[in-house]
Amino acid sequence: MSLEGLNGAYRMFYAYLVAILASADSDPSYDENGDYIIRRNGAGEIDDDYYKPRLLADSLGYYTYYEIKNYILPNIQIAVDNKPKIEDEKTDYIKEYETNWELYGLNLLDEKKKQISD
Repeated sequence: MSLEGLNGAYRMFYAYLVAILASADSDPSYDENGDYIIRRNGAGEIDDDYYKPRLLADSLGYYTYYEIKNYILPNIQIAVDNKPKIEDEKTDYIKEYETNWELYGLNLLDEKKKQISD
C-alpha cells in the first residue's frame, strides 16, 4: 500500500475510534471546531476505565474499539514507519490479536454460562 493509502487508512480508523468513544460518552465535550474531546487518564492515554464499562453495557463496541486502538492503528503506523526501511530493519507487526480470545467473545460466553448455571 502506498504511504498516502496508509495515512488515509489511519485517519479513517482513527475517526471510527473517536466515533465509538463519543457514542459511549454520557456527557461528551467538544472543542471549538466541534470535534469530540476524548477523555484521557493521568498518563494522557485514552481513559479505558471510563469507556470500557459503557461500551460493554451497550453492545460489543468495546471489542471493536480495543482492536482498532491496540492492533489496527499501531499496525498501520508500523507499516508507515517500515516504508523507508530495508527488509532486515523492518519492525514486525503486532499479532497478539490472533490469540487474544477475548476479542472472539469467548470470555463473554464464559460469563453467560456462569450466569445461566447460577
